[in-house]
Amino acid sequence: MSSATLQQRSQGKQRAEDDPLAKLDEDESAEPLDEQEQEQVIQSLREANEKSNYTFRALMLVMLGLVGVLYLTPIPDYITGDHPESHLTMLFHPYHIHEASHDDLIRFPAFPIYLVLLFLQGGLLFGGLYETMDRMGMIRSKGLAFPQQPHQFGTAPSILAPVLADIRWHPTHSGIRADKDDRPPPVWTTMSPRLLYLCLLTIASTPLPLMTFGAGNFVNAGWWAITTIALTVLCICEGLIDKFERESIGLNGMKYAYKGA
Repeated sequence: MSSATLQQRSQGKQRAEDDPLAKLDEDESAEPLDEQEQEQVIQSLREANEKSNYTFRALMLVMLGLVGVLYLTPIPDYITGDHPESHLTMLFHPYHIHEASHDDLIRFPAFPIYLVLLFLQGGLLFGGLYETMDRMGMIRSKGLAFPQQPHQFGTAPSILAPVLADIRWHPTHSGIRADKDDRPPPVWTTMSPRLLYLCLLTIASTPLPLMTFGAGNFVNAGWWAITTIALTVLCICEGLIDKFERESIGLNGMKYAYKGA
């Protein structure tokens, strides 16, 4: 027997020890995995899944942080008055607009208005960032004093918990209908509670860019829509993570009883 063949068999044996699935890949007639090997396979898949989830969430954290920094960049220009939209001009006449003159123009400083809008969109952005940090284990949640009880919606404020609970567990969303409709229940009743909170943040971020777009200011509409886009990407990422986690939990139901030699 050649040394190359011996080396190949030795490498195959080593791979089989490191990965129980390796021997099935090399030899289709190999015996099934015993219970210990099955547990090793499931554990290795879970560890790989946790690492990939942490990586995706780290990327989402960087993305949300960059969006927050982006929203802070115009503030120095607003303070110095160098921003192109440092003032908002409004035409006001008590009777007829066609009779208005230059004296009826009213100029408002835009910086306070920008701060108010930044507080609204930035608060939603911070909610998504804080939830991501909590899922990554970077934040330790504090306990609640009696009689307060923790809820299932992650870092959502307690004032929102009843609203989220009504959306998720309302009797009309139970999926049981009097007419025995076979349609599946609404998606918000099947998604995880924490993902539902992120979806609520995303929906709450849409009115400002839509109203700005309706007013004809397309540049500012796109500017404030960055928050909605970032939160949408976060929801998609968390939805995929939840799906993979449910699939990894389902692996326990696929185990079979087999005792190796």
